[in-house]
Amino acid sequence: MVQEQEDDLAKSAAETKNLWRSNVILQKRCNRFGDRKRRAEEQARSCILKEGHMYRLRYKGRYTTQARAIARRLIASGTAESKVGPTIQDIGKMMGIEIKEVMSEQTAKRAVLEKGVAATIQLGYEMTKTDSRWSNVYGAHYFDLVLPRNHV
Repeated sequence: MVQEQEDDLAKSAAETKNLWRSNVILQKRCNRFGDRKRRAEEQARSCILKEGHMYRLRYKGRYTTQARAIARRLIASGTAESKVGPTIQDIGKMMGIEIKEVMSEQTAKRAVLEKGVAATIQLGYEMTKTDSRWSNVYGAHYFDLVLPRNHV
């Protein structure tokens, strides 16, 4: 009986030693993960905020679709067309990004106009692809009214 208790005690001591060892290994892994995460965050911050980080609004002489989208959003939110270019530059400056080009008032207006024309063309295209079912503003459908689709 005493021998069995000593054997159980020895097994428990060995198991405790193994658990202690695995606990130390896991703590070291967690510490390394925290260091890696911190280093990755610092590297990302330094990459974003480094000197000379520049964003170009134009690509091959044309304003990019992202620049035009930003202009449309600013105008839709109430920014005057003449202030869109300086506003984009100010936003970039706050984020630590240098933007050399200044979008002109005419370019900002053109971006909004082109989006409207594109939406009208898309609407016309989708109307030509539908069947001859027409509805009025109130949602009443007219199935017997047949108009040529290219009329609209």
